[in-house]
Order: sequence, then C-alpha cells, then structure tokens
Amino acid sequence: MSPSIDMTALQDQYIAQFARLTRRFVLRPEGAGDRAFLFDLYLRCQAENHARYRLDILATLGMPMLEMQFRSQYQGFRAAYPAASFLIAVTADTGEPVGRAIIDWDAQEAFHGVDLAVLPEQREGAPGMRMLRAWLATADANRKATACT
Repeated sequence: MSPSIDMTALQDQYIAQFARLTRRFVLRPEGAGDRAFLFDLYLRCQAENHARYRLDILATLGMPMLEMQFRSQYQGFRAAYPAASFLIAVTADTGEPVGRAIIDWDAQEAFHGVDLAVLPEQREGAPGMRMLRAWLATADANRKATACT
C-alpha cells in the first residue's frame, strides 16, 4: 500500500459508508472483550453450514476441535492481515453484537474482504449486505478494486 494512504482513514470511511446505509446497526472496532462473541459467531455459523448436510457439528467434531479451529482462524487472520480492520456490527439501540467484518486495506491492487459473518437470527435488516455495500462504496471512492478470500 502506498505510504500516503492512511488505513485508519479508510476504516473511518468504511464505517461512515455503513452508517449511510443503515440506522439499525453500527460498526465499531473489535476489542479484547469481543472474543467470546466471536467464538459464538464462529460456532453458530459453522453449525448452520453443517446442518445443511444434516450433520451435528458438536457431535461430529467435538468442542475441543471447534475451539482449536476457532483459535487457529482467530490467530491466522491477525497474522496474515496485520493492517486489516477488524470490526464488529452491533445493534444501534442496544449495542448487541450481531456480526463482524474483516477488511484488509493494505493491498496493492485491491481492498481485500477477508471475512464477513452475521449471526443467523440477526440477518433481518441485512447487516451483512450493508457491510458488503459499504466495502464496495469505500473501494469505489478510493478507485480500488475489491477481492475476497
């Protein structure tokens, strides 16, 4: 990434773009206290994916394996994308976390969408779609392409 581009400013642009798209949810930077939510989000999204194949993820893999996979993903994202924005989507009224977005601004050709997840029961109001649209709008405003993992 060019040294003239401020990644904090890009994150702020992204959060502002998201705010233009919804008043029901807000984005905030991930904090140390979010790890329990992120594990719950991981478990519930994995359970939903496995249920499509009529598999019980807990019975199939067991909690120790799921915890290990989560830790690996959690640490892997931070190691692979040290300049990324790690953001939590929360409800505007209660601050309840509903999802997360990881966007890496530190790419030569494109802003990289690393991960986006929303709790299954919180998808009404389309926070995930709004996070995607805000990412695309931020890329457009900065004349950058987008790429996903």
